[in-house]
Formats: sequence, structure tokens, C-alpha cells
Amino acid sequence: MSLGASTPRGEPLGSGSFGTVFRLKDLPIARKYIPLPRSGDGLPPEAIREIACLQRLRKYAPSARNNCIEILYIQISRTDIMIDMELMTGGTLGELLDNSQLGPALALSYSVQILRGLRFFHDIGIAHRDLKPNNILISSSNSLKIADFGLSHVMSGCEPRTPLVCTLYYRPPELLRANAFLKEARSLAYTCAIDNWSAGCILREMIIGQGPEFRPARTIYSSTTSPIEQLDAIIKRFYLSSGFINEKLAISFCDSALKLPEITVSPLSPVWLLLMPNPEVRCTAEAALKVLERLKPT
Repeated sequence: MSLGASTPRGEPLGSGSFGTVFRLKDLPIARKYIPLPRSGDGLPPEAIREIACLQRLRKYAPSARNNCIEILYIQISRTDIMIDMELMTGGTLGELLDNSQLGPALALSYSVQILRGLRFFHDIGIAHRDLKPNNILISSSNSLKIADFGLSHVMSGCEPRTPLVCTLYYRPPELLRANAFLKEARSLAYTCAIDNWSAGCILREMIIGQGPEFRPARTIYSSTTSPIEQLDAIIKRFYLSSGFINEKLAISFCDSALKLPEITVSPLSPVWLLLMPNPEVRCTAEAALKVLERLKPT
């Protein structure tokens, strides 16, 4: 059912890369407003991509997209694109992780749901390109839905695309390397494997947890950390760097099949293979999901 553009807004629920989400007043519906340019130049490219991805998602049965936010209606006014979606009342995974430690059972349940959603996207050729806890919504019954498709892209092969995607903490090494050392490059060939790295970061954060002294920046543009600093931090996590990172080291790292040292002691070691530096050998959502589903109680 279509609700008019003049339906009153209720409380604000959050803002994404290109729009703001409000609850519609007295209705169990969230509406994302994407402002249209005043110049009259038509729809911005990011809006076109988001609508294309949402239209592709809606072609599939609800049971197939169970861990994807349900899109109810898309309409365009003179000032905004409006996307109506189901209302999730449990907040975001980011808010939950910032305020509490997940127990093992809940972390496992959430991990399975995230990977099911990601597997579905990749199976139908969509890369999310900004997977992070703030873009994962929680229902009152602890079901998870991946949301915010402002940076999503329908992928076809390994064609060049902008490397300025993924929030910095969840950005994979191949993109960080391009950001840090290929400053003239406005495009880079990459695949859906970028999402798998982001998922690995989220799963690790949920399962291992983070101390109160460390909270990853959850906005796509970080004012405190640069891509080269983030890449250096990742390389040091693999015990590779003892000094200044340069392009040669970055290339070597991104081409490697190195594994995190903690893999050797973790019962979830196959899941940590989502965090392989080389995207060509990085674990897929499907493979990681098979590991977790064997652990999940029936």
C-alpha cells in the first residue's frame, strides 16, 4: 500500500550515507528520505543504484530475503525519494555492541543471520558495500535485517568501480591500499569479497568482543583515522609490520594468504578466513555459514 508523501513524520531513527530515516507518525513503518538535487539534474547516481538494488531484491520471495529489510513502497516527490520499509524496534547492532557484550548463543545466532542475508545478496549479484553494525537492524524478537543500500551495487564481473566504499573500520585491505597509494585511481576492479571482509570484522567483534577502550568508528568518513593508518593497524594485527608501511608491503600483504594468528586457537577458525587479506582466497559467506550452522543448536 502506498502512503502519501505528506504522511506526517514521527521520531527520527537515524541517518545513512545519503538519506535520513524517520518513523511515520502512528504507523509501524519507517521511511527513508533521500533529498533530490535542487539543480534539477535528475536522480543522483547513488539513488539510482539503491533503487535498482531494491527492485532486484523485491523480485524474490520474502522467505528468500528473510534477513533483508522489507521494502514496502518507493515513491518520488519534487524534493525527495521516499522508501517505505518495515519498522524494526530493537535498534541497530551497532548500538547494542556499543552498550553491552553479547553472550555466545546470541552472537552465534546473529552471525548466522548476517551471513544468510549476505549469501542472498551475493547469490543475486548485489554487493552491499557498506556492511557494518549500524546498518544491521534488530527486531523485538532478535531477528536481524540488513538495511541501507545507499552504496549497494548490482555487480557484473570484476569491472572497475569506486574504491571509496565501506566504512573505514570495516573496509578490506584491497580498498585501503587503493585509498592510500593509488590516489589518482578513481576506480578499482573488485568483487563481492569486499563484503565478506566486512562481515568477518562484525563477526569477530560480536564473538570475541572489544574492550571499553576500543570502539570502531561507525561512520563512513572517519575524522580520526586515515586509510593508511587503518591498513597499518590491520597488517600489525597479522604481526607483519614493525615500522612504517609502504606500497610494496601493502601489495605483498594484499596478495598473501596469511591468516590471523588467533585462527590457530579458535574453534571458529574457518569463519576467521573471512579476514583473509587476498580477496581471491577469502572465505565466502556461504562457506562461513556452513561452519556456523553446524554449531547452531537446532
